[in-house]
Amino acid sequence: MKASVVVPTLNAGTDLDALLAALRTQRIPPGSFELVAADSGSRDGTRERLVAAGAKLIDVPPGTFDHGGTRDLAISRASGEIVVLIVQDAVPGSPDWLAGLLHEFEDPKVAATTCRQVARADHPALTATRLAESPYGSKERRVARLEAGVELGSLPPFEQLRLCTLDNVCSAVRRSVWERFPFGPCAFGEDLAWAKQVIAAGHTITYTPDVHVVHSHDRSVAYEYRRTYLVHYTLHRLFGVHTVPEARLAWRSLWSSGAWMRSAWSGERSLARKLAGAVRAPVERFATALAQYEGARDSAAGRPARRFRSI
Repeated sequence: MKASVVVPTLNAGTDLDALLAALRTQRIPPGSFELVAADSGSRDGTRERLVAAGAKLIDVPPGTFDHGGTRDLAISRASGEIVVLIVQDAVPGSPDWLAGLLHEFEDPKVAATTCRQVARADHPALTATRLAESPYGSKERRVARLEAGVELGSLPPFEQLRLCTLDNVCSAVRRSVWERFPFGPCAFGEDLAWAKQVIAAGHTITYTPDVHVVHSHDRSVAYEYRRTYLVHYTLHRLFGVHTVPEARLAWRSLWSSGAWMRSAWSGERSLARKLAGAVRAPVERFATALAQYEGARDSAAGRPARRFRSI
């Protein structure tokens, strides 16, 4: 089956070089996949490197990027039966990455799959711990589908979320399913919203830990607060998930940060990084717990999500 690898780009820098190099090493028959890039006005040579790599380049006017709409545009210009969605700073972890994703679609019931994410080696141990604890760092395979006669909305919120876990950091979708269920305009959480439609329609979504991408961010606690707020606003809006139902419960996260502190201390080599990680752990745990509460609270109250300058 032919595949299309779709990547949105904007001033990708050296991250793009690593992605393109990894794509060149993929062990699949020559000519069995194409690269499609939706570029939002890069000025750092990203466009030129994509063209040199043989990518099909789509221009997205600066300021018009939309997580759902831009991906829809790129998929509409792609020709693959399977469309692999990846971000510009995610790097396939092995030459078998693409073949591993395509293998999931040998089951005709599978509409989409997503693979494991591994933190970059140069990022803090705390970043690796946080990612390993997430659904996208798990080493256990998952197959999600509704049981016969069960409606998605009848399930508890966390069960709905478990079935609809998908991440466009690196996912793959069957084109014929996307034609029925395009992402649609969506500023945030387009992958989860799409998965909800697809699971409700009776399709299957898998998670494979057999292949992975290297992808993580070493960002400030303030950034993690902002992103967590938006994630949990979205999770409540889509599924009714409320992980921290009361503000006072956010303080309990301080007492549960010991594992993160130990991870930071044991996972770092230099004393300075050990101390920095151990100090950051409880601060980040509290900030993100508070963000979980506030995001779901605002969604439940019908308030629009807060807007942040950078996210």
